[in-house]
Amino acid sequence: MWVFGGSQGYTGAPQLAAMGAQSVGAGLVSIACPDDVYPIIAASSLDVMVHPQHQAPWQHAHAIVAGMGWNDAQHNTLHQLLQHHAPLVLDAGALNLLSNSPKLQDALQQRKAFTVLTPHPGEATRLLHTNTKAIQENRVTSALKLARKYHAWVVLKDAQTLLASPKQHIWLNPFGSANLTVAGTGDVLAGMMGGLLANQAQATSQPEQQVMAAIIMHGMVGEQQGWYRAGELPSLIAKQLAHVQKNTV
Repeated sequence: MWVFGGSQGYTGAPQLAAMGAQSVGAGLVSIACPDDVYPIIAASSLDVMVHPQHQAPWQHAHAIVAGMGWNDAQHNTLHQLLQHHAPLVLDAGALNLLSNSPKLQDALQQRKAFTVLTPHPGEATRLLHTNTKAIQENRVTSALKLARKYHAWVVLKDAQTLLASPKQHIWLNPFGSANLTVAGTGDVLAGMMGGLLANQAQATSQPEQQVMAAIIMHGMVGEQQGWYRAGELPSLIAKQLAHVQKNTV
């Protein structure tokens, strides 16, 4: 699985996503980051491979997560990723790029592979060109509008997260906590989705079920007491997953 992310001041974001992927059993996780932050991310990522973006051999990826810590310089990279056949999770900076580019929107709408957008309310506001009040007062309608407009699955994040399908079905995650508003928790969630999608070849479920599993597990762990930083979540998630697997064998 590949994580595309990072920029100056935001070097932790792709690392959190990689940790999220590892927490759900992704066996091989690699980060592709801009050249100017490569030394920082490479030096602090002991458990994953890190490549300068222009040299990254990502073309055979089983799943891709992109956007964590990105700035506006990644337009062409995102356009490339939208042409790829692997499942794609778009978060953070990738969503901001998408909201401002008809070219990227067109590429996404024409994409045949499984795609997930993971906006928080502010990012949803930009994607729908509305305001936060309208999003929060009509969360179900907003999630469905996003899924219809962008022809993608949409995870509208909040204390209780919604998942909307391009065919206009919607699910509410009953688990969650205000603690999940801590910076970086969304990066972990995006990585979890990518990790489970990367394992899809060995699974009997559909890709949307992998996304649902990530949302539910993330919400359940978020309800636990005693954690304060996003970087603490991956180990808690791995323990939760091990517990679930032990009790379902």
